[in-house]
Amino acid sequence: MTFPCWWPPARPVESPSGEAVLLWQPHGELDAATGGVLQDYCERELLSRDTDVVVDLGGVTFLAASGITVLVRFGAALAARGRRLVTADGPPAVRRILGITRVTGVLSVRPTLEEALASLRPRVSSASDNTGG
Repeated sequence: MTFPCWWPPARPVESPSGEAVLLWQPHGELDAATGGVLQDYCERELLSRDTDVVVDLGGVTFLAASGITVLVRFGAALAARGRRLVTADGPPAVRRILGITRVTGVLSVRPTLEEALASLRPRVSSASDNTGG
């Protein structure tokens, strides 16, 4: 499957704390028309990497329920792998739909890209992380 040309590929970046992070900055509409492609992109391109992911919604002009559903499911899939998804708030229309749907209680949404990257502090290892027995 080819992905829309307005979706630049995700790229590795480093958070202020030195964490390796995958940054994806989609553009345009994330709605029913692009939902299947969005889901496929998240699974094939983003989930396959072994890093936390920041999705910058700054270039998104419209975010429908189907786009939100994909992001929530993607966040859950990352969490199941011990990784994190943080979104950087988008333009007013995107912020409004995120607020109306109350998805901010499920997704980690930060007001800016800088704050989204900074929120990914290094993980602290714990005894429960040790699977060595």
